[in-house]
Amino acid sequence: VMEATKKLIEGIHSIPELYIIGDPVMSDFSFTSDEINIFQLGDELDKKGWHLDRIQVPSALHMMVNPHHADVTD
Repeated sequence: VMEATKKLIEGIHSIPELYIIGDPVMSDFSFTSDEINIFQLGDELDKKGWHLDRIQVPSALHMMVNPHHADVTD
């Protein structure tokens, strides 16, 4: 789970418009953007089978990584 979390966070870091909120140390984290509508991104991810929670203040997407994610992070 932690390997999958690390891969996902690295992937988010590779997208200049996105950033992780805080410094997560476990297998859940939130990310947002100052440049794009994060909720629209969440809608697009839903269409691809990635169902992330929406949070407010700040507007962000929240992900809880589980063992299933290890097979699909790439």
